Amino acid sequence: MGKAASQFLIEQDRMVSRLNQDLKSYATSAGNGLDLKVNKMKDHVSDISRQYTRLLEKLVKTPATPVSQGTIDLGASLNPAGMSGIPVKVHQLDSDIQDQEFYSKKANWLKEQDPEAMHVLVWDENILVTLDQKQFPKMHAGKVLKTLLEQVGGGKGGGQPQLARGKIIATTTASGSDDGRSPVERLVSLVQSS
Repeated sequence: MGKAASQFLIEQDRMVSRLNQDLKSYATSAGNGLDLKVNKMKDHVSDISRQYTRLLEKLVKTPATPVSQGTIDLGASLNPAGMSGIPVKVHQLDSDIQDQEFYSKKANWLKEQDPEAMHVLVWDENILVTLDQKQFPKMHAGKVLKTLLEQVGGGKGGGQPQLARGKIIATTTASGSDDGRSPVERLVSLVQSS
């Protein structure tokens, strides 16, 4: 089976090479400058991509004012010894950006700016938790995320010790209707002002 798959890929590569050569021949022989137009378009797309990357980096480093800050009680199993609550900052982000890497970069930048707090980022139903491992060496962001999701009514997620992401599900009342609170409102309700 491996040999057949290799042969198939080789044949596909040959076919793509032939098509590419045919297209180049057509573009050159047609005298319409198609090859020049395609190359110009590729250069333009590369330039736009570089500009997008630079703008995204600037946006990552734009200061973000937390919608709530204080402490949050994660229970005896997650709270560090001697602490009744974890310092936390909840940030609500704009969901217009479709690049998911932006949110991770933003979380890491916030953590670098203020490593003494756990940062919780929320946009739409998405949630991201980040914490500095030097400040909170025994805490795991994935476990913190799961605890937060349980406290706000449910969701799914997980991650690594320093960064975890997930989705918050809508909460329902005893009558089965949506409780009307946004994910960020449910998280803010857990934060005790300091």
